[in-house]
Amino acid sequence: MLYAQTMNRIALLGATGYTGALVAEWAAHQGIGLIIGGRDPQRLEQVNRVCGGIHEPRTVDVSDPASIDRLLQGASVLIDTAGPFIDLGPPVIERCLAAGVHFLDTTGEQRYIREVFERFGATALKAGVSLVPSMAFEYALGDGAAELLAQRLPDLSEVDAFYYVPGFATSRGTKLSALKIFGDETYCFRDGALQPQPPGVAANRTYFLDEPGVHAALNFPGGEPVLLPRHLAVRDVRSWMVMKPNAMRAFRPVAGALSGRLPLIGLIERSLKSSKRGPDPAERSAARFKVLLRGVSATGAARCQVWGNDMYLLTAKIILYGALRLADEPDLPRGALTPAQCFGGERLLGDLAAYGVRTACEGP
Repeated sequence: MLYAQTMNRIALLGATGYTGALVAEWAAHQGIGLIIGGRDPQRLEQVNRVCGGIHEPRTVDVSDPASIDRLLQGASVLIDTAGPFIDLGPPVIERCLAAGVHFLDTTGEQRYIREVFERFGATALKAGVSLVPSMAFEYALGDGAAELLAQRLPDLSEVDAFYYVPGFATSRGTKLSALKIFGDETYCFRDGALQPQPPGVAANRTYFLDEPGVHAALNFPGGEPVLLPRHLAVRDVRSWMVMKPNAMRAFRPVAGALSGRLPLIGLIERSLKSSKRGPDPAERSAARFKVLLRGVSATGAARCQVWGNDMYLLTAKIILYGALRLADEPDLPRGALTPAQCFGGERLLGDLAAYGVRTACEGP
C-alpha cells in the first residue's frame, strides 16, 4: 500500500460510472472514505454498499453549479471521472477554482486537455490550485516516460509515443470519449507549435515493441502533443497506435470517416447508450498494454518503455495516488500541470511499480 489515511477529504465525481466505481472500490480497499457524487442517488447507494458503506454519497448534477458546490463542500481535492470531458469538465473546474479545491481527471480527450491549460491555467495559479488532466493510464505513463527520456537526452527535440493495447475491451464511457476525440479537431506538435493533423492518415511509420509479428503505427490525437511541450523543450511530438496491419486497414477508414462528421457521431453515440458498461474483471485483468516513447536529439536517440495490465483498475490507482498526494503534500506545484510536472515523472513511475507497472529505458 502506497499511502496512509489522509486527514483531508477527497471527493469523487462520476462514482456511478465504470471508472468512477473502480476508484470508489479501490479507495475502500485501502480504507479511504471518499465523498462520492453522481446523478442517481440509488446507484450511488449501491456503489457505497459494494464498498462497505465507507463513503459519503452526494447527488450531483454537473449542469447545476450549486450541486457541484455541495459535492465539494469539505473536500480539498476532486477526482473527476465523468466524461465526455469536453462537455462536462469545464463547469466542474470552474467550481473547483472558486472553492480552492485541487482537481484531477481521467480524460483522454486532446482538445479538452488543451482547454484546461489555455483557459484555466492562469486562474489556477493565482488561486493556488493544482489542475491535473489525464492522471490515468492515458497519459500519465507517457508523460512520466518523456521525463526519463529528457534525462538521457538533455537536448531532446523529437518524441514519438506508441500505444499497444492488444485485445483491449473498452467501457461505454471510453467509446463515447473516443467519438469526441476522432470527431474533433486534432493536432500534433510540429516545429515548436500545435499543428492540425487529422487522425488515421499518417500510417507511414512502423515500430517494434519487442512483440512477435509485424506491426504498423497509425497516428491518433493523443495527449502527448499537448502535455510534453508544457515541461520539455521539444519541437516535434506525435502519438501513435500500434496494431497489426490488417487491423490498421480496418480502422483507418473509420477514423477518417468520423473526422468532423457530427451527424454520424451523434448516431453512434445514441447506439452506444444501450451498450455494455465495460469489461468484466476477467477481461480487464487479461488486457495488457505497452507504452513506448522514442526520443531523438542532435546527439543520439533513446527509448523508454512502460508496460503492465488492467488499464482501468490501473487508472483508478493512478488517480487516487495523485489525489492523496495533493491532499497531503502542500509543497506540490500549483496551476494547470501535466502529471509529470505535478508529481515528478520519475517518482510517479517508480511508485507505480507497486501496482505492476514496469519501466525500462535504453539509450545514451
